Amino acid sequence: MDATGVGDAVMDILRQDAQLPVQPFQFNLKSKTELVETLKVALEKGKLKLMQDRNLLSELTAFSYEVREEYIKYGTQAEHDDYVMALALAVWAAKPHTTPSVFIFGGKI
Repeated sequence: MDATGVGDAVMDILRQDAQLPVQPFQFNLKSKTELVETLKVALEKGKLKLMQDRNLLSELTAFSYEVREEYIKYGTQAEHDDYVMALALAVWAAKPHTTPSVFIFGGKI
């Protein structure tokens, strides 16, 4: 889960009070790039199937990148990227484990 800023306190509550096995993810320029690249590869290789979720698809459509001198900046100027980052975190969390052949995110099954 996002352990950056306010997310760090929420993570502590979930770990201590709810005793959930959450893993922290610190967002910074490098980690966000790795996160988005992992999502991109999963999509390109067909490892990720998306259900018709208007919010997710809208954010994915608006999501873009900008090449700077020393790095690539990912994000969106028009909308939030919460759904995109949640999806990317889910894919990232599955990465070090036995990866299922297909991820399904959004909507109801």
